[in-house]
Amino acid sequence: DADKIIGALVDFDDVQALLKNSGESVAQIGAGDTAVDAVNSALENSGDKIKAAQKILLKFTCPKDSASISDVNAAMNIVEEMAAAEAEIYWAATIGENFTATIIATRFEP
Repeated sequence: DADKIIGALVDFDDVQALLKNSGESVAQIGAGDTAVDAVNSALENSGDKIKAAQKILLKFTCPKDSASISDVNAAMNIVEEMAAAEAEIYWAATIGENFTATIIATRFEP
């Protein structure tokens, strides 16, 4: 559901605002040959926490010669489908050397 995707620009102020007064948080970083592989790697140890999070920040790093909007969208869909129905998901994508996905989840449902 596209309404869950809140923004495409993420900076330190966004991270700080997300974490402020949010209680427990979980952060995971994954790597792979694609954005989908990277997000699946990041979710391996935190999938259950993601399901309960009300706020999720997702950052992708993709190699310039391999970056694909459809790959990033597919990776975002994995997180969106796993997240709580009312979760807000903030995201960003940048160019780097390898595919990585960083997930910060917070404000867990009781």
